[in-house]
Amino acid sequence: MLQNNIMKLFAVVCLLLLLPFVYCKKDTGESNLPTSYLSISDIWPVRDTVNTTIKLIVTVAPVSNKTITVNYTTEEGTAKANIDFVPVAGTLTINPGSVTGEVAVQLIGRKLMSSTQNFSLKLSNAVNATLKVEKATVFIENPGFDYRLVWSDEFTGTTLNTTNWNYETGGGGWGNNELQNYTSGTNNAYIENGNLIIEAKKERIGSNAYSSARLTTKGKRKFTYGKFEIRAKVPATTGLWPAIWMLGENIDQVGWPACGEIDIMEAINKETPSKTYGTAHWGVNPASHLSKGGYYVLPSGHYSDDYHVFTVEWDANSIQWFFDGNKFYTVNKGEITGGNNPFNGDFFLILNVAVGGNWPGSPDANSIFPQKMVVDYVRIYQK
Repeated sequence: MLQNNIMKLFAVVCLLLLLPFVYCKKDTGESNLPTSYLSISDIWPVRDTVNTTIKLIVTVAPVSNKTITVNYTTEEGTAKANIDFVPVAGTLTINPGSVTGEVAVQLIGRKLMSSTQNFSLKLSNAVNATLKVEKATVFIENPGFDYRLVWSDEFTGTTLNTTNWNYETGGGGWGNNELQNYTSGTNNAYIENGNLIIEAKKERIGSNAYSSARLTTKGKRKFTYGKFEIRAKVPATTGLWPAIWMLGENIDQVGWPACGEIDIMEAINKETPSKTYGTAHWGVNPASHLSKGGYYVLPSGHYSDDYHVFTVEWDANSIQWFFDGNKFYTVNKGEITGGNNPFNGDFFLILNVAVGGNWPGSPDANSIFPQKMVVDYVRIYQK
């Protein structure tokens, strides 16, 4: 009897000693499982042919021993649902141990209005994983166009890519009696949700009553000829002067307007918030400054209501301006008279939001600040 009791006691003691290790091992195993991250990548570019099906790949890293689910839905860009692609929405299931999952989307195959259009696939509500890259853009290439994409900034990071862009800073009117002080850093220019934001604020910096940002690719990205396409939501209020434009890379050597200027988009709200301009400037010196340009007026609404695509197609023979694929003005080579033609050399890009100045005039009591120009992408194509 004593021996049996001793044996039972020994068994109980052993069980009590082993129990913590059993539970600790289980707890530790669960808590030490690495978090799995989901990423999805852009697709560049897909030829737009009838019934083309593309597959967007969702990557899991590290591989999980759990079943992962994530919702997905297509979002329109310049490519439109049920016109350029068949929209999809649903839930993707990725089995334990799988490295990837995929979502299929069918292209419709119509003739595109420009060389490249795009739509996105957005992920949300991941279960048993964390979203790392939640949105992918699909670029659809029109085989009827002979342009190719040579450079772009999609603004998908968390900070401005300074290998592409410079901050130009300071006040002083910028030659037009403007009222803003351009700053560097994130006070007036920053990346948010895959967009570049240039924000004009009513705040005093030095002798200027407003702040904003002016970004250029000077010395970093320069181009001779091409198709320049920028998708942006342009702000509107009295006294604001948002612009997307280019200057000749040799401006420091020859000055303005001898370097040449191509204004892809300028908006002056004091006239009408449905009107944007495209203009070319040139001349041997400021006294002989010449320009030619036109404008586009929306049939309804304001240009600040939504994103629009502003485009210039520039070659040795002409410069053409487009608003959402609609051509509204052309300057031909023969019209560039007056002693110089700067439109056969390198140009750099500028994105800025000015406040006040000779053309837009000053803000008034009805002006609203802050105002944001939201840039979805900048894309350059060449033949």
